[in-house]
Amino acid sequence: MHRFLLLVAALLLGGAAPSPRPVALRPGERVTLLIDDGGRSSEAARGEAGELGPFERSAAAAFMGGAYDYAVGPTAALIGEGLPTPKAVEPGAVRVRLVSLPRGYTMLILENGYRGALRYRAKLKAGAHSGPTDVCQVMPLKYGFETWPYPISRIELSDLKIEAWSEGQPPVCE
Repeated sequence: MHRFLLLVAALLLGGAAPSPRPVALRPGERVTLLIDDGGRSSEAARGEAGELGPFERSAAAAFMGGAYDYAVGPTAALIGEGLPTPKAVEPGAVRVRLVSLPRGYTMLILENGYRGALRYRAKLKAGAHSGPTDVCQVMPLKYGFETWPYPISRIELSDLKIEAWSEGQPPVCE
């Protein structure tokens, strides 16, 4: 009996860390995340998404205008050509915003402030429907965008991790 209690106590005190809870956002919210080398994320700040800058507004217009309609499933679109120069991504954190756009679109904006690629999973809630969605890695010190041509009421991000990255490597979408 004592060995059983010691085993249970050892598992409770020294066992694997619980998996982190998903990070949830609603339209109009932003969150800043810190991700450690072990892949554990923690919220550093949360607040209102704020206004889109010129680069983000132009990217949103391009997405809504169909410029990147081919970027679905495993296919990534590398954007930037013809758009205003984005402000530099601040190093040391991941900043995430979920914004509602005209015509019912929703856009997830990610700023990866790490020197490795950001990989994550996402689950959407839209009306009575919810489920996973495909997403792409966010390259180091770059912006990443995901858009949907319908309103999203909530998104949950999980399994956030920073992975090794080689210059010129295309982002993985899954």
